[in-house]
Amino acid sequence: MNILGNIAAVSSHTPPAHWFRITYSRNAFLRLLTELGLELDALTVDEGERAMRSFMAAYRPQHAEMDRFSATNRTARGHRERVFARRMQRHDHPVSTLRLVFELEDGAVVGRRLDQS
Repeated sequence: MNILGNIAAVSSHTPPAHWFRITYSRNAFLRLLTELGLELDALTVDEGERAMRSFMAAYRPQHAEMDRFSATNRTARGHRERVFARRMQRHDHPVSTLRLVFELEDGAVVGRRLDQS
């Protein structure tokens, strides 16, 4: 058997990464939602968290020196929010943050937004 036959027989357990430019992280996340058969306006908090974690695992910002994920609860404008954030930075560029925010009242989702700053 030739060497190429041996290489083809080895499988990789790591899925290939998708690359995106930090400036377009919002678009890349929306593409992932489409791939998952989800819509931003209909996401549950659990679906949103899974989608953001999938985005972190499978999509990589090009040339990033920093790439961090966080999940927090906060109070804003009189209601509770559950926020999933991805902070990214490329050398000599400002930090960019993609936030998936769920506005909650009595445990129910009353609003969703996807912000990039």
